[in-house]
Amino acid sequence: MEYQPINVLVVEDDAAYVEYLRAGLRSVAGEQFALRQAETLADADVQLSSAPFDLVVLDLNLPESHGLETFLRLRARVSKTPILVLTSVDDETIALAAVRAGAQEYLLKTQVDGKTLARVLRYAVERKRVEEQLREREEFFRLISENVSDLIAVLDKDGRRLYNSPSYVNVLGDPAKLQGTDSLAEIHPEDFPRVKQIFQETVATGVGQRAEFRFLRKDGSVRFVESIGNVVKDESGQTSKVVVVSRDITDRKRAEEALRVVSNRLMLATRAGNVGIWDWDVVQNKLVWDDAMYRVYGLPPDHFRGAYEAWEGTLHPEDKPRATAELQMALRGEKDFNTEFRVIWLDRSVHHIKADGVVLRDAAGQPVQMLGMNWDITELRRTEETLRQTLAELKASHDKLEATQMQLIQAAKMESVGQLAAGVAHEVKNPLQTIQMGIDFVGNITSKSDPNVKMVLDDMLNAVRRADKIVRQLLDFSTVRDLELAPHNLNTVLQHSLELVRFELVRAQIEVQLHLDSELPLVVLDRNKMEQVFINLYMNAIHAMSPGGTLSLHTCMHHWPQVASQPDDTTYFKSGDAIVLVEITDTGSGISEAVLDRVFEPFVTTKPTGSGTGLGLAVTRNIINLHGGNIALRNRAEGGARVTLWLRASDLPTS
Repeated sequence: MEYQPINVLVVEDDAAYVEYLRAGLRSVAGEQFALRQAETLADADVQLSSAPFDLVVLDLNLPESHGLETFLRLRARVSKTPILVLTSVDDETIALAAVRAGAQEYLLKTQVDGKTLARVLRYAVERKRVEEQLREREEFFRLISENVSDLIAVLDKDGRRLYNSPSYVNVLGDPAKLQGTDSLAEIHPEDFPRVKQIFQETVATGVGQRAEFRFLRKDGSVRFVESIGNVVKDESGQTSKVVVVSRDITDRKRAEEALRVVSNRLMLATRAGNVGIWDWDVVQNKLVWDDAMYRVYGLPPDHFRGAYEAWEGTLHPEDKPRATAELQMALRGEKDFNTEFRVIWLDRSVHHIKADGVVLRDAAGQPVQMLGMNWDITELRRTEETLRQTLAELKASHDKLEATQMQLIQAAKMESVGQLAAGVAHEVKNPLQTIQMGIDFVGNITSKSDPNVKMVLDDMLNAVRRADKIVRQLLDFSTVRDLELAPHNLNTVLQHSLELVRFELVRAQIEVQLHLDSELPLVVLDRNKMEQVFINLYMNAIHAMSPGGTLSLHTCMHHWPQVASQPDDTTYFKSGDAIVLVEITDTGSGISEAVLDRVFEPFVTTKPTGSGTGLGLAVTRNIINLHGGNIALRNRAEGGARVTLWLRASDLPTS
């Protein structure tokens, strides 16, 4: 039988002693050992680099190194090759230290013979071989336990953890922190008695059992686990350890529950007879429909070709990207497939579909099948739309009724104010005339050479005239309902009113810009009252800009409700009305936000005390409302204010 000799490197500076060892080995073992000598550590390093050796015999005392240091230096060079130490009696303590540091064995040089040396060398080589096999086996099992997704645990007879594989990190946390803890501590309370009994029976009988239970984690979440246990017995045949291999089946359990829910829904839906059911083999891309699905999608039986792409072809173009994206998200496990979309039937009608589905996965978590059902909810959506429109119409009617109610309340208030104003005006007008006549009389009989008397009389006369102006406005406010209506070109009224304030415009250095629609239809109005409106609006703009600025007039015609801008109150107009729109804009300082929403109320003014009565805009709005129109005043973003008037056009031909 052929064999390979055991190659031994003897690191020894005494050549005669090496020859002694070689002769001793040859006498008892024949050619089983091949010895080569290295006189120094440097020489040993060269030889170890050029040829493989099964073991090294080392003299601790060499010319360049002595004692334990000799071993440590060689060990650093050959970490895996077994080293046998030779030493004298006096150095036996150092030899023991070398063994503790990793040497296989030590021999006293004076006691070595061929038989002893052969035996020790064989043992050293065999021990190293066994250690290497054990190391490889441990490495093999370490790689298995660290790379499998299953949960591997080693428990003692009391159920305390001796080892947990790294995969436990995803279920119970850091495996290192689990060592020494009770393996039953995290068992769900409802499963604890059953699992404890199974463990005790496994320890007592030595027969492993399969179990399914739940872990209750610290954060309150639950993981479902399937386990099987096996025992490790000691020399006496008694159970010493239990090895438990488990698998996290939470996803499978959830899929089963989802499938159960869907199955129940499918059963109920099938009984109702208004739901289509589908089954999609994701791997083979095969889609199966029941008869109801063809009715839901408006297709004749067997028209569908059974592929995912064919289903995509039925989707409404606007809904297709979202519906397909949600389906792919469901396959990836990012969300449930529960959505709505539209499909186009063969007759080109559009139908609303409600879809619900569940994904089934393999052991690796990959999608393999999808089950679901579809409803045609078109009638439901139409009913909802009708209901929304009805609610919108009811709200509009309510808002209109509320606006009309507010107008009636405001009209009643204005009627009361008008009656009061008329009474006050009539009562005050005659005394004012008497006072004015008295001032004129006193002025005629008083010496005009006295400037103080003249100044006092002029102030009194101005105060009377201002009071008379307020009285006249109160009369206008209270009697504005008497209108003399006739069809007029609103452009002409605007321009004539502009001429009446021409002097004020020139004095205030105001530039006028006209943008008047030459095709403007006639408007039925009281020309005098409407000129009063425009003059009042022009004067307000002049006062806001003076000195300098731009006054712009713009007119156009639209049909309601296709009007560029609309008043807050649209009560006066109905669909199809021809509306003449007038805009008067200025580049002044605008209106204070504090009073902007109240400028049309009586006695509200933005002018300094003594400069305005606060009735001008109230009278203006009253006149516009009596013409069946509306008016609004807003600040412009670029500065200044804009007054907008809406008046119903006459159906008479333009003159």
